Order: sequence, then C-alpha cells, then structure tokens
Amino acid sequence: MFSLEERFEILKTYFQSQCCVAETVRILKRNMGRDRAPTEGAIRKLVRKVREKGMLVDDRSGPRARTVRTPENIEAVAQSVRQNPTTSTRRRSQQLSISRTSRSHMNEIVFHS
Repeated sequence: MFSLEERFEILKTYFQSQCCVAETVRILKRNMGRDRAPTEGAIRKLVRKVREKGMLVDDRSGPRARTVRTPENIEAVAQSVRQNPTTSTRRRSQQLSISRTSRSHMNEIVFHS
C-alpha cells in the first residue's frame, strides 16, 4: 500500500517517462529502493484507476453493513430451529431466503443468539 504522496510520485514518474511502465519501475527502484518500489502490475493498476475514476485516493466507504444479522433474520432462524432442529443450514438458508454466502453466519445466529 502506498501513501497518497507516493502514489502521486509514481504517477508523476510514469508520465515523465512517457508512459513507459518498465522505465517507471527502474526510476522508482533507484528513488524508493528495490524493496519499496511498486511492481509493473501495481503501476498499471494505479494508472487504470486514475484514468477510470479520476482520483488517487481510495474510494472505500467503510465497512459493509451486516445485513444478514437483522433482528428479523435472527428471530426467523431461531423460530426455524425451534420448529425443526435437524434441518441443515443449507436447507434452512434456502427456506429463509438467506444467501449461501451468509450461511456461515447462520451458525452464529443460531448458536449465539
């Protein structure tokens, strides 16, 4: 992960070297050190991001909401377990319309609620 200043320096070097990725890597290895310099792939990814989104900063909006553990889902799962405790989590997720990727969270809902 590169700081904002480092990203700016990478882009500046890239454009000064006439958009030659290999030349950019060589220059940055001299300036930043072999271990700290970005790879060709990292440079291409940064350039693509700037061209597509027009920004150097990450566009992370924070952690995703935990939508599977709503009070309604917790109650629905608990009620389903009380009614038929032998139903598999796969079947239960299908019955309750909870996605397969959320199925692992179902055990937490069942056993920690």
